Amino acid sequence: PTPLAIGLWVPGHFLSLPPTLVMAEDPRVLDLRAVRSHVGCSAPAWERLERSVAALPPTVTSDLLLSWQFTMLPAPAPDWQVWSAAIRALGLFLASPRARDRRSPDPLPDGPAAPARGAAQGRTAQQRQFLGTLASRTPREVVQQLRDSVTATSTRRTYRAGVPLYEASCERAALVPWPPTTHTMEVFAGYLKASGAYLGPAVYWFGVLEEARDRGFQVDLDQRWTSRVVTAMLRGLPAEEQAEPLTLPILRLMGSAVVTEIDFLLLLTLVGALFSCSRADSFVHLSAQDIQDVGPSRVRVVLSGLKGEVRQEIVDPVFDALQVQTSGPWMDIVTSRGPVPLCPVRLFRLLRDKAVSAGAATVAQATYNSLLRRLNHLMTRAGVPTRVPDRRRNLYSMHSTRVAAVCYLLKAGLSPTVISVLCNWSSDQIRRYGARLALDPHLVEAWAFYNPVSMEHSYGVFQGPVASPSAKKRRG
Repeated sequence: PTPLAIGLWVPGHFLSLPPTLVMAEDPRVLDLRAVRSHVGCSAPAWERLERSVAALPPTVTSDLLLSWQFTMLPAPAPDWQVWSAAIRALGLFLASPRARDRRSPDPLPDGPAAPARGAAQGRTAQQRQFLGTLASRTPREVVQQLRDSVTATSTRRTYRAGVPLYEASCERAALVPWPPTTHTMEVFAGYLKASGAYLGPAVYWFGVLEEARDRGFQVDLDQRWTSRVVTAMLRGLPAEEQAEPLTLPILRLMGSAVVTEIDFLLLLTLVGALFSCSRADSFVHLSAQDIQDVGPSRVRVVLSGLKGEVRQEIVDPVFDALQVQTSGPWMDIVTSRGPVPLCPVRLFRLLRDKAVSAGAATVAQATYNSLLRRLNHLMTRAGVPTRVPDRRRNLYSMHSTRVAAVCYLLKAGLSPTVISVLCNWSSDQIRRYGARLALDPHLVEAWAFYNPVSMEHSYGVFQGPVASPSAKKRRG
């Protein structure tokens, strides 16, 4: 119905409402009036726009207007240029916090919480804790905390790095960026693929959808269409670049370049990360109290802050002391500041003692950025090549200690199940590293540094020749 047909039915009378009153209460018209100053047109042309929008069904919200076809507007239809300029300005307005606050006021209160009914009737400790939170925390606080926990902080930073790129692509195509539509997302995907700037373009593409949800937009894209777009972005890209293993020969080269105590501490951290099958930056969270003695020749290392974890997971392997080697490939790494032990018990105790004597919060005594910077500087001084042609990323990263540990243990024949537990992995990374060893058998030597005596039954899985089917048949 048009605005002229809207009214109230009273027995014996039909009271028609003036069109100006109907439009004044229409939220879509109110949103358009908020951007009136950004659209240059005459007063009659703007009035036709308001009347046409007010004549649309109430189910057509302001957000749906952004993708509404001009040819589907009811009479009196506005001028096309006026409609295009108004919709562009409306999209920018709807994406602003001011519009969200005015159009959809947050029903969650900020003030003091009202006493919860039955708050004093909590019978169990869990009920009392829950009801106590009801009394002390506002709904807005807990909902915001929940939203912030949907995505890990590091992942959220990566997501948001793609938002300005998305908005720039929309501006290039003269499209309203918010809320995202199949058209805007397809344009962004096209520019991501055409530029070839990122090896993982899908991360930034999905980051736009994550940002849209954080801004309060409900974005529902067809799953099959989304899958096809992502496949198109990835098709033809080079293989994912994996970090190279930080093997003992490279660590010895780095040991020869150690000059300062910071260099020595970095090398201790790298070898400790290798022993624990973890990323080197995991030691940014490892405190001296997390290294615990379990008898005279055993040490437990409590690792937390693991990358990608959802719950506060902890991996706490217990290491047995290894026999001291005075020669051969497993002897201690020699540096100008002293030896770096190739025994997990001696090494972790040395790391703990240094953290305690320095009064440091963590054994690495560094942040993620400073640890990465020190790694690159020490490798450069040691003459270790970190870049090769046709490769975008450095050869070595914080992940290189984990890569080396897995390759050493796989070559030694340790069960992949045990390695997965040590690495806290549920993915197929073990299989991928096994494939690297199969393609390059001389990548590392076999080094059973993880409890070779007490875990002897778990070693030897890959050792020995693989029998052919014919040989199995003959034995059967």
